[in-house]
Amino acid sequence: MQNEIGKIIEEFILNFGFWAVLLTMTVESMGMPLPSEVIMPFAGFLVSMGQMEMWEAVLAGTFGCSAGSYLSYVLGRKWGDQVISRIGKFLLITPHAMERGMNWFKKYGTSVVFWARLLPVVRGVISYPAGSAKIPLLLFLLLSTLGSLIWCWLLAYLGFLLEENWRVIHHTISGPTLYVVLGVVVLVFLALGFFLWRRSRKKTL
Repeated sequence: MQNEIGKIIEEFILNFGFWAVLLTMTVESMGMPLPSEVIMPFAGFLVSMGQMEMWEAVLAGTFGCSAGSYLSYVLGRKWGDQVISRIGKFLLITPHAMERGMNWFKKYGTSVVFWARLLPVVRGVISYPAGSAKIPLLLFLLLSTLGSLIWCWLLAYLGFLLEENWRVIHHTISGPTLYVVLGVVVLVFLALGFFLWRRSRKKTL
């Protein structure tokens, strides 16, 4: 079944490019069973083949994620816990996932939105409890978009590097491998932020 879905996604992106990436990532970000681990690496592969630009792939993925996150947030804010009984059967979201998301917000605060966008499966669920918890919309969109930007860039760039072997990502970006990759990405962004901070500080002195 997953292989069939993957083939459909590939064909769709081949035919419609930017808009296909945007639409499929919108659907994925609402918790529906379309894996971003297939969408974005394939877009990165197309970049390596010269059929798409990297900025185009990442922009489409990030915009799609933001759109899907916003729609999920609105549904969660409108229906709260009842969102499960209304549309849960069409999504990867379960009552347990909704409850766990609410507990995360109570324990760790709004930063959960950012980190959840960097995790498979969880990334498509977190927007519903965020809406139900009534996190400020602008803050939610900012955190969600930043996390989505990193996720989309990471997967697209890996697809670009691996070229025709891009499918490896779908099978490996889970478990310990995922956390190693995310750890490296976080360290790179922290180092970059520190470098920019030091540079701006020197200019003000």
